[in-house]
Amino acid sequence: TLDKTIQYQMDAAVLNRVKFLSAKGGTAIAIDSRTGDVLAMTNVKRRADGTVALAQGNFGAVEAYEPGSVAKIFSISAALNEGVVTPETVLTVPGIVNIDNFPIRDAWPHGPLDMSVRTILAESSNIGTMMVAEKINFNRLHDYLSSFGFGQHTGLNYPGESRGILKSVKKTYGTERSTVSYGYGFAASPLQMVSAANVVANGGTYVSPRLVSATVDRNGKKHETAASKTRDVLKPATAATMTDLMRDVVCYGTGERAKVKGMEIAGKTGTTNDAKDLWFVGYSPDLAVGVFMGYDKPRSLGNS
Repeated sequence: TLDKTIQYQMDAAVLNRVKFLSAKGGTAIAIDSRTGDVLAMTNVKRRADGTVALAQGNFGAVEAYEPGSVAKIFSISAALNEGVVTPETVLTVPGIVNIDNFPIRDAWPHGPLDMSVRTILAESSNIGTMMVAEKINFNRLHDYLSSFGFGQHTGLNYPGESRGILKSVKKTYGTERSTVSYGYGFAASPLQMVSAANVVANGGTYVSPRLVSATVDRNGKKHETAASKTRDVLKPATAATMTDLMRDVVCYGTGERAKVKGMEIAGKTGTTNDAKDLWFVGYSPDLAVGVFMGYDKPRSLGNS
């Protein structure tokens, strides 16, 4: 299913950014939103001698990382889908919340703020997202995360593919029941992440990624492979609402650098590993893309 032109451009772009940002590595994946066909998959690593090159391994499928704020897409989608909030629902978000003596803060210091769900996502408020997610039962939130594909193989059937980490409800304790809503306490591969975000791009339907479109037997006869399996996760109206909110992220929020002139782009940023690693997932009407950049030292989204 790979598109040679997209693959070439993606290879060049990721190599350039890993070099420019002094990252230890980067991964990017592009899939067709409707079919799940993988159009490009790039993995770049910095070698021990400091040089940067395309990696031999497909780390986008076999390695998993905490998703950080990108996960806010899924918890806020769940709350919207359950009808417990709307984009204009306003919550009074405190500057700090202590759970089991663990302080939870936003990325910027503030006192109590009245924030709409739309603003919570655009400005990537950890506490606001946690408050939104708490409006539904944790078991139900866990069901949604599972439906988005976390904790299981994507269906690509790639050798050594990671399931990521999504603990069972019974094994999720204390603060993790809160932090999972904004991306801490579980892990996902870049392939899982772009497939999950594509649920929103694809009108609420999960479509398994596909890498092989056909095979040719020893007699030269071509055999088309089966179309990707699908499942409903969100109502189409919820997906449309989330797309509207994620466009705000790109237009006015933390994802402004993802703007593309003449195109409507929806997306979400995220930082993890003490701000050492960066995520972005986004999509146009036909293409969903996930990007992961890993660092040895903390960085800010503003630098990337």
